[in-house]
Amino acid sequence: MFPLKQQLILVLVPIVVFFWVFRYLTMPRSPRIERAMRLPNSEASNSNFSHYQPLSSADYPRTYRMSLGWRALHLIFEFWAISAGVSTLRSALAGPQVRVRLVPGILFTIGGILAMVQNVKYRAVLSADSIEVRNLASTRVLRRDEILGRRLLQAVRYKGYQTILLVPRGAQRPLGVDLVLKTDSAFWEWMDTVPDLDAQDHL
Repeated sequence: MFPLKQQLILVLVPIVVFFWVFRYLTMPRSPRIERAMRLPNSEASNSNFSHYQPLSSADYPRTYRMSLGWRALHLIFEFWAISAGVSTLRSALAGPQVRVRLVPGILFTIGGILAMVQNVKYRAVLSADSIEVRNLASTRVLRRDEILGRRLLQAVRYKGYQTILLVPRGAQRPLGVDLVLKTDSAFWEWMDTVPDLDAQDHL
């Protein structure tokens, strides 16, 4: 066992790092998001796709992965979950209450590892006429002409966490693009070719 002072340091350091990373990531992002979601031709984004000039295929495909800041924040959670799981498993195997602690230890360890793999695999791939979102266990492709419009969703608990929800024209379920990606102007140019359903609701 570590001395009490070292235990406190091991607990407090991750908490302090998490606090500052979380504070940085949850700072008001509205200026950047508003500029991105309200590009000069935003009025056109509420019209029909036939009014658009096609995107240049020379600029695509483009792959977008999780930004460094969000990756660091997620890694803190994941390492904490794995550490807590391993620690719980060791306590369970060394003590009399094996069954009580064994399941939580397994869940924390496996959950942390799966979350880590998900962060590595998660990405959005844009082509001139389609979008592909890759997750841990699935890959989904949606053509641009299949999309009815987009909505910007704000997480209730985490103000800095936003998702672009692409709503299909048919009976398909919406496709979410989490804004933890490191984006560029080409990304937002592509998104601006999709009608803004939030703007239409306020008309």
